Amino acid sequence: MNFIKLLMRTRVIDSISFDRCTIDPLKTQKKLLFSIVRKNRNTLYGREHGFSSIKTVEDFQKRVPINNYESLRPYIKKMMRGDRGVLTKEKAIFFGITSGTTSKPKFIPVTKHSRLQKSKVMSVWLYHVLIDHPEALKGKALVIMSPAVEGYASSGVPYGSESGDAYKNMPSMIRKHYALPYEVFCIKDYEARYYTMLRIGIEADVTNISTMNPLTILVLCQKIDRYAKDIIEDIRNGSLNKSLNIDPRIRGAIEKTIDPNPKRAEFLEKLLMEKGTLLPKDFWKDLALIACWTGGTVGLYVKELAKYFPEDIKIRDFGYVSTEARVSVPISDNGPSGVLTVGSNFYEFIPEEDIEKTRPRYLTVDKLRIRGRYYIIFTTPGGLYRYNIDDIILVAGFRKGAPVIEFVQKGKNVSSATGEKLYEAQVIDAICKAKEAIGVDVEFFCACLEWQIPPSYSFLVEFSKEPGADQKKHFLSHVEDNLGNINIEYRAKRSSQRLGSPKLKILEKGSFERFRRARLAVLQHDSQFKACHLRCDFKIPLEFKIIEEIPL
Repeated sequence: MNFIKLLMRTRVIDSISFDRCTIDPLKTQKKLLFSIVRKNRNTLYGREHGFSSIKTVEDFQKRVPINNYESLRPYIKKMMRGDRGVLTKEKAIFFGITSGTTSKPKFIPVTKHSRLQKSKVMSVWLYHVLIDHPEALKGKALVIMSPAVEGYASSGVPYGSESGDAYKNMPSMIRKHYALPYEVFCIKDYEARYYTMLRIGIEADVTNISTMNPLTILVLCQKIDRYAKDIIEDIRNGSLNKSLNIDPRIRGAIEKTIDPNPKRAEFLEKLLMEKGTLLPKDFWKDLALIACWTGGTVGLYVKELAKYFPEDIKIRDFGYVSTEARVSVPISDNGPSGVLTVGSNFYEFIPEEDIEKTRPRYLTVDKLRIRGRYYIIFTTPGGLYRYNIDDIILVAGFRKGAPVIEFVQKGKNVSSATGEKLYEAQVIDAICKAKEAIGVDVEFFCACLEWQIPPSYSFLVEFSKEPGADQKKHFLSHVEDNLGNINIEYRAKRSSQRLGSPKLKILEKGSFERFRRARLAVLQHDSQFKACHLRCDFKIPLEFKIIEEIPL
C-alpha cells in the first residue's frame, strides 16, 4: 500500500464521523456541551459555576459568564504552576502561546483530549485534500511554522507553538515527507532561518507548500534572488553557508540531513543563467498545491503569489484556526469557507448588530442565517468556557445541517494584518510610554495599518509643540520598542519581516480639531464622537494633512 492510500485509509473514519455530526448539528452540540460540563463538574471552575446542576443550554448560559482570556488568566496561572482540576479534569500537557490584549501573552491550555479533537479536525481537512489533490503528497511538503517549545511553566509543562509541537511529534512515516527538518524552525536569526529554508527547500522535489500566512511565502520568494548563488554553491557542496548566524548544535543537526547534489546545482545554475532569476514555478515543476489562509486580512496577499507560482496553482485554505480552537474545515478550493466543527467545540453566536447592546442575543448553531455576521463564542474541551475571542464570522452557506463559515475580521479596536493582533489599548500604552520617555506632548495620535507588501503601521501624530528632529526619531523608536515588549506577536512579525518598518507621520497643527468638527457635523452629538487610536481603514490618513514623514 502506498503512502497516499495509507493516509486516506487512516483518515476516512474521522471524515465519516465529522459528516455524521453535521446532520443534526444542534443535537451534536448539546451532546458535546453536556459531555464537557459533566466531565469537568468537580473542577474548581465547575464547582464555582454549578456545573453539576446544568441540564440545558439555558442553564449553562445562566450560570457561566462570557469570558475572555483575562477573566480566565487566574485559573490558567494555577494550571501553569501545576494545580490539578482547575479548568479541566485532565492535566495540561502543553500551553499554546499567543498575544493578548495586554502586555502579557496568553497561554492556552492543551490537554490530551483537546489535542486529539484538533488532530481529528486536521485529519478531516487532510482527507479532503487527498481526495482532490493526491499528487500534492507525492513529493516533499514544504511546511513552515514556529518552534514547538519556547519555554516551560513553573510546573515543567512546555509552552510554545502548538503547530510546531505537532510537527515535531508527527509519526516518522509522515515526518519523512517533510522537506525541512524540525531544527530549521529553531534558528533564532530570521535571515539565517529563511536562507536555510530556501537552501533545503529549493533542492527538494516540493509538491505542496503549507503555512498559515501567505505573506510568509511571499517573504521567502522575495529573498530567492538575493541568496541564489550562495544556495546553488551550498547545494553543489552539500554545505550550509558558514557565515549564517546559527547555533552550532542546530547547525550540526541540519548538516547531517544534507549531502552534495551537483546535478541539482547544475540545473539551478542553468535556470538562473537562462532566465536571470529563480522562480518557484521553474524549479518546483511538480508543485500541485499551496495550503494557506486566503480570507480575512491576508486575502490581499494571496493574489501576489501569481508573481512566483503558476496562475492555475491550486490553493486550499486551512479554515478558521487559532491557538484557542480549530473552528472550521474547508473541503474544497473555493476560498476560506469551511464547515463549522460542531463535534469539537460548543458554539454560541452574537449577531454583529447586538454587540453593543446591554442584553445581546446568544444564538445556538440552529439559529444562524445565511450571509449573517456574528461574533463567535466557544466552549472547548481544553477549558475555555464561553470564550469571546473577539472575532467576526460570516455564514456563507450550509452543508447538510451545519453552517459553512468564514473568518471576516477581528472585532472591536484590534488590527491584524499578519497575525499580530494589535489592540488599541496596546497602541495607547506604547504611545504614552514614548511620550514620557522623550518628554513630548501629543494632541492626537492614531495608528493606521497600511496595505502593502509587507504591510506596516504608520503613526499619525499631532504634537502640541513641535519636537526636534532627534526627538521625533527617538519617539518612533520608543513606540516600536514598546509595542514589541507589549505584544509578542507584533515583535515576532517584525522580526520575521512579515510586518514592515513603521513610519511616523506628523500632522499639521489643528488637524485633529478639524477632523473632530467634520465628524460632529455628521454625528450631531459630542457624546457620539470617539477618537479611535487604531484604524485598519487606509482612507483615514487622507483625512489629515501630513507635513512630514519619518521612517524608522
